[in-house]
Amino acid sequence: MITNENDVDNEVERINSAIHIHVYYPELLGEILDRIKINRANPDIYISYCKKIHKDEIIEKILQYRLNIKEVVRGPNKGRDIGPFLCHFSKVFEEDYDIYGHVHTKKSINIDAEQGTLWRKFLLDNLLGFNGVPMMDKIITDLYRYKNLGLVFPSDKTCVNWCNNYDIASEIAQQIGITKLPRQIDFPIGTMFWAKKGALTSLYQLNLQWEDYPEEPLSYDGTMLHALERLLPIIAEKEGFTIKTTHVDQIAR
Repeated sequence: MITNENDVDNEVERINSAIHIHVYYPELLGEILDRIKINRANPDIYISYCKKIHKDEIIEKILQYRLNIKEVVRGPNKGRDIGPFLCHFSKVFEEDYDIYGHVHTKKSINIDAEQGTLWRKFLLDNLLGFNGVPMMDKIITDLYRYKNLGLVFPSDKTCVNWCNNYDIASEIAQQIGITKLPRQIDFPIGTMFWAKKGALTSLYQLNLQWEDYPEEPLSYDGTMLHALERLLPIIAEKEGFTIKTTHVDQIAR
């Protein structure tokens, strides 16, 4: 487990890393960028968005932070956050970076607004950091030091199981050579994580296209997106990698 007590590599800023941020709610982008700046690591930034009217707002916000912006790409409103990641950037990350992250401007409209805010902050605090606690640096350090470590995501005591996603997850798993799924799973709820090159190769080789994703509005459960979220650790283990979760003292949702 990676906690707020973990140390940071002296050369963390030189580790070859990138992060994808999907921006559906541009008013929340600052929460992510503020947390990135807490850290010494300086990942290349890749942005996706889907609403044309948001482009100027996103670019103006990014320029304020003087980060290494590599690409800002607009796509259709399909696939939520994971669709843009897979369609736009996964192959670039797999080819050009040793370590990469995936986060998004999460608003959980199907639950109480206050609970949704707590969930978003919980995920970002664990994966990026807060108040001088550079969790991104600590995670990148562990991914760099431990060659078999392939996937990192927050430990969440509210982790649900397969719910209504087991059958569709089984279909996807069969396509990538996973013949049997465990009945109990731990996975990155909210689909935010850090990964190492090679850990998710089988997923990228599916070469999912925009037409493969369900149309909006989505149901609360039981779609391929919910299945993909649950499959991430299983795919990493299939590729021969181990998994770690994060835990930050006094941070919960």
